[in-house]
Amino acid sequence: MIRPLLGTAVALTTAALAVTSAAGASGIRAEGVPPERAATGLALNESFNAPFTGTMSPSGLLRINGDWPGTGGNTILRSNATVGGGLLRFRANATTSAEVQTVPERLFHAGCYSTRMKTARPAGVVSSFFFISDAYAAPEVDVEILSKDRRSTSGKVWLTAHLGDGTQRQAVVPVAFDPSAGFHTYSFALTSTTVTWWIDGVRVKRFTGLPANLGGAGPIGGYVMANEWSGAYEWVGLPPTRDALTAYDWMRGREGVTTCA
Repeated sequence: MIRPLLGTAVALTTAALAVTSAAGASGIRAEGVPPERAATGLALNESFNAPFTGTMSPSGLLRINGDWPGTGGNTILRSNATVGGGLLRFRANATTSAEVQTVPERLFHAGCYSTRMKTARPAGVVSSFFFISDAYAAPEVDVEILSKDRRSTSGKVWLTAHLGDGTQRQAVVPVAFDPSAGFHTYSFALTSTTVTWWIDGVRVKRFTGLPANLGGAGPIGGYVMANEWSGAYEWVGLPPTRDALTAYDWMRGREGVTTCA
């Protein structure tokens, strides 16, 4: 994962940004409205209701990554990702992390990608869901939630588009719920020149006028991924002093659409 810009929401030129938000001063409230209302026609539909075979999901489209060095300087362990009770669960601490991705044999393209997740509670980790090019580099579209940002009734969601030309577009969206207290739906739609995000079915951010193919050398193609990690302490904060858990209820993707609404 490419690290996002540091600090608060980045100011963007009017030409590069068009925003529609249902948030008031207190941020987005939980709506409980999944952006994917039907499971039909999905290119990716991982519900975690059946066990994996080794590191591979029953569909053969999603795998557990590891064991190797990961984001933040810790080690991604296969044993830190488990499936049971209808959930994919990640465990991360000061030295180890967890990650899944769609398989290299099947690239995904422009479209809508969504997950329903409950993020980590102990301060010092990132819970994420993202799309990245098949070179494991930009273009990349991120949903990232820092556990240090959560409060009992609020939190923040970091939304970043890393473009193939080396530039970034980023916003930090306040939400009027604790992301670690329950499951919420996070979605994004990417086209050749736009990226749009939704939280619980509410559109919260849209970047337009981006370079063709999001700055990539060719048509958009890559992997859907999720991970939980600690490190990058100036942004994420000091590592957790106990295991931090992130849970995913499902992951979905529909190619060839321009919206998740």
